[in-house]
Amino acid sequence: MPFLTLDQLPALEVRWLWPGRLASGHLAILDGDPGLGKSLLSLDLCARITTGRPFPDGSPGGEPASVIVLNAEDGARDTVHGRLRAAGADLARVQVYERIPGEEFLRLPGQLHRLEDAIAASCARYVVLDPIMSFLDAKVNPASDHSVRAALAPLADLAQTHGCAIQLIRHLNKSSGTNALYRGLCSIGFIASCRVAWLVARDPYRGKQFVLTQPKNNLDPPQVSLAYAIETAASTAAHIVWKGVSTFDDHDVLVGTPQRFHMRRRAQEFLLNFLKDGPRPTCEIWAAAQAHRFSRATLDRARVSLDITSTRVHGGKREQANYWVLPTQKFTAAICDLPELAEQLRKQQHARPRLTPLDDVEPRPA
Repeated sequence: MPFLTLDQLPALEVRWLWPGRLASGHLAILDGDPGLGKSLLSLDLCARITTGRPFPDGSPGGEPASVIVLNAEDGARDTVHGRLRAAGADLARVQVYERIPGEEFLRLPGQLHRLEDAIAASCARYVVLDPIMSFLDAKVNPASDHSVRAALAPLADLAQTHGCAIQLIRHLNKSSGTNALYRGLCSIGFIASCRVAWLVARDPYRGKQFVLTQPKNNLDPPQVSLAYAIETAASTAAHIVWKGVSTFDDHDVLVGTPQRFHMRRRAQEFLLNFLKDGPRPTCEIWAAAQAHRFSRATLDRARVSLDITSTRVHGGKREQANYWVLPTQKFTAAICDLPELAEQLRKQQHARPRLTPLDDVEPRPA
């Protein structure tokens, strides 16, 4: 393989199957707990792709195309067939992998040629591996970053060669963390190997509604979250019903408890009221916050969500202060007793807030 200067290579634009959310020629991953509709969501997309219907966010669909569904948990005849029919799919454009009882699953990357033959024969534009763990070779260590990357690299090459989007589906681990990049089962190599990552979780305020978020997008700015529900009519199988845009992101839905959202809102209201007459030193803010039983972490997250600036200034060897300032406020000389501090505050009034790592951020009202 020769080394080339970049000007010798033609630039290529990203080709989107679902604009901003599902890129042709790349791997994508969908994480979520059981029972939240991950499989149903992928089948809903299959139905749209095989018929050319618009995508859930209103993006136009393309020409009808074939899809391939490899599902290790649901039967092709008694489950997948009915769900795709209920979603309005063109069944003639859907290929499924039906395992004979006692037969091993298709294993990757060892049997990648079998999947490649199916993609080439059908010209499939969307391939679902549900769940990806069931289709890995026994020699692949799912807890090893190196092993996972080595196993998924040929799959990524396959997607690029045939210009299809390959969707991996994975369960979440049992951690209580709120960083979506680390919540997928086993190695982070799975999500690192994918250019786009999705997460589904329960809506914190609507128990029968769910949220599709995008915690990672290496090819485009992150897209807005979408809400959906799972419905089952008397004569049809379960299917997805989209409910429009959701204000929750991946951090919000992983917190999962309305009580914490309520505490965050209280902290926001406290800060807006406490700072309404002008910037205040953090020592005063914290002293007042303790009476409301706000933790430092809750108060700081509320600060970031309100775009409050935190600025430390020095007026001499011992004279210094740290002020919190609302985005609409400006410093004046009357804010503090130290002229040197006031002058520095004027200069720094447009400084960006120093953001701290957050586990979750209070969602702004829709």
